Amino acid sequence: MYVGINQRVAPIKFCFLTRPNSKKSFDSAVGLSCALWGGFYSPIIPLYKNLSESFINGLGISVPTETYYYNTLDNYNVDVIVYDDTLSEELVKEISDDRNIISFTQFKDKLIRGHSSNGIDIFQLLECLNENEFKYVRNDSLKISLPTFNKNALLIRTTIGALNEDIHKKINERFKDSKFYENPRIKQNYKPSETRLNAYGPYEISMYKLSIGREQGWYRASAIYVIKNNDLIDIQNFWNLRALGWNLIPLPIEELSQEYIIKLTCDFIEWYVRNEGSTVMNILNVIPGIGINSKDAKKLNAFLNTCADKSKLKVQFANYNWKPRYWEDYQTLDADKAVSCFQYSSNEYDQHEVDHDYIRFEANDLPFKIENHGFRDTFYKVEIEMSFNDDSFLKAGAISDITTADWNSIVGTYDRKKWRLTSKKVFHYVRSGDRRIQFQIPSAKDFYTEFFKHKGKTLEIHSNGKLAEEVIKNLGGLRGAYFLGKIETFEIISLFENGKVIEHQPLIGTIKRTFKNNNNGHVESLIYTLLDDKIIELGAQLKCTVCHQKSFFLPNQLQNTMTCNVCRRSFELPSYNPNEIKWAYRGIGPFSRNNKVGGLMTVFLCLNLFKRELADMFGALTPLAGFELKQEGKEKLEVDLATLIKRSVGNDQGAELLLCECKTFNDFEQEDFNRMKMLGDDIPGSTLVFATLKDKLTKFEKDQLKLLVDHYRKGNDHRPINSIMILTRKELMPSEVYDALNEYESQMHAYHRNEGFISNLSELTLKKHLKIKTWGEVLSDKWEEHIKKSK
Repeated sequence: MYVGINQRVAPIKFCFLTRPNSKKSFDSAVGLSCALWGGFYSPIIPLYKNLSESFINGLGISVPTETYYYNTLDNYNVDVIVYDDTLSEELVKEISDDRNIISFTQFKDKLIRGHSSNGIDIFQLLECLNENEFKYVRNDSLKISLPTFNKNALLIRTTIGALNEDIHKKINERFKDSKFYENPRIKQNYKPSETRLNAYGPYEISMYKLSIGREQGWYRASAIYVIKNNDLIDIQNFWNLRALGWNLIPLPIEELSQEYIIKLTCDFIEWYVRNEGSTVMNILNVIPGIGINSKDAKKLNAFLNTCADKSKLKVQFANYNWKPRYWEDYQTLDADKAVSCFQYSSNEYDQHEVDHDYIRFEANDLPFKIENHGFRDTFYKVEIEMSFNDDSFLKAGAISDITTADWNSIVGTYDRKKWRLTSKKVFHYVRSGDRRIQFQIPSAKDFYTEFFKHKGKTLEIHSNGKLAEEVIKNLGGLRGAYFLGKIETFEIISLFENGKVIEHQPLIGTIKRTFKNNNNGHVESLIYTLLDDKIIELGAQLKCTVCHQKSFFLPNQLQNTMTCNVCRRSFELPSYNPNEIKWAYRGIGPFSRNNKVGGLMTVFLCLNLFKRELADMFGALTPLAGFELKQEGKEKLEVDLATLIKRSVGNDQGAELLLCECKTFNDFEQEDFNRMKMLGDDIPGSTLVFATLKDKLTKFEKDQLKLLVDHYRKGNDHRPINSIMILTRKELMPSEVYDALNEYESQMHAYHRNEGFISNLSELTLKKHLKIKTWGEVLSDKWEEHIKKSK
């Protein structure tokens, strides 16, 4: 067995917590962040016990304090928290989750001594640059340029990057005699044009050998941030938006008359039009700071129009009336272009062999060599994504909503500091001299046991679940089950229910009539597949000479003297007349019983569809069929199929849970709707799937589904509390394999094919089968009604 492993090598991500309303604390955080590999993409957040009114109003925060910190740290994928020494350590621990925490002073002292326990510091990076870029005489004027600034020049220190004074002093001592090193003094409060262009400055050193990526690769947020030189909240927000991956220039409102500010703005406009502009219209966002009043706005508009005319480019400016909200839920993050980017040095996929469900391989290395020593706990991290062969469909490919401790327990790892789970990703931390990664492949059952435990439920696999596991193994995994996606195949398999035996020639005739295909090769291929997948088995059907009843015998049971399976009397094998020996087939195990596999057929067809269309080519899924959920004081709930799906597009959405009720040709009954309603109430945010091999639903089924839809359509969120999806024979058994969802995809906006695909697909299935409006249309009607009332 082989497992596909995608490794994304990335720097350790820090968050710096500062004392509220303290420019000194913020500046200290900037000085430490600039001294780290990837440090410019670390957020700097003031830590409040309760968010202050000025901070809430300044940024437009509408979530509670706890949610603000949890979502912010999660969105930035923070690994380590570094906090101002004057802050309460207990307060820091309250928001840190399972992240390491360390004070400013401790962190700086470790950096100075070269004993940094997390990440790669600027001293290591400079040595790499010295060796790789300046070992030989250059034919250009490239330099390492680390400027110093006035301590009160907070905006330019934030924009360019100002190193901590002690760290800067140590660097100066090390490189003061180097011809390629310079330490210019910049006296202006804000004048980035004074910095050298052809140089490795703090930002370039921090980003050495790093690339910026986005899960949503189709956009890149850019803006002009209009700011006051000394407004701390705006300066902090400028840093944090840049740390999200925004392309920003700060525009000090006090400096608009300066020639270098005009040049800076014109250069940014030209860059924007050249790199991100449209052939139809160029619209550049402008984010007004919290101190910008109506008088400033008029002055700003005149300035921007002057710059546009000066650049001779057609560009319009659009004011953001809110700050991009990096503390909100995914849909708001995406709408605001506030989903955090990621930094990485390599992104590589490889296949690794598994030995008894255990996997061992080495983490991909850094793109440069650094010194290994015992003080460093963690150099860098590797984001791990797993993909499995079809015969391993009961493994957990998509991971979500379990803790790092749960992960360590499931995969049998002993060093808990080596792993960390976020709500969407699995990270492994690589230590000094130790690149080994080893763990047990997580099973779907073990994953869901922990997943549902956090929802107060106990999971127990019932007989249908065990049967599903055996059947899918016989089929050779989901890929082997693809041939089930034709109703004709289903009809042939149904011939063997109730222990029926079908002789070879009649079976050939039935296959040809059912498929309307006289091709003998097709017939032989289907019979071979049924045999190979252990759905049927070959034997001989013989008539007893005593009771004259027919019995089925496997080839190895054929002997000169046979025992009748009916009367148990002996009779002779008709060797003298081979025509009396009728070669035949019968179903194996569950395929020989009445309606024992029927529901599972729909389960497998759902999984085929989910893997092919929802998880898409590079996505992941974690399926589990046939289990019960128990909770004290509540009714036991049976689940036909649960599937956690993580799409490769819109990866930062995380994984989505689908809970399925599967039928073949039987109707959904009242108890089915009651059970799914209880499941949805207990697990908000999940998608409830009703899957059937019928072409249409009955009036009763439609009425009950409408009631369920209405039950979950509350509030004004981007999607209902729970989405509901209807799948029929058309989707589960399409005439062409990849046409299953074409009808719905053709109705979607291009945006929805990447973001919110599953919830929008669900709404379109409701529109088709129940003849009701989608949730988006309902929200649109609400908004129109609100506009009418407000006039």
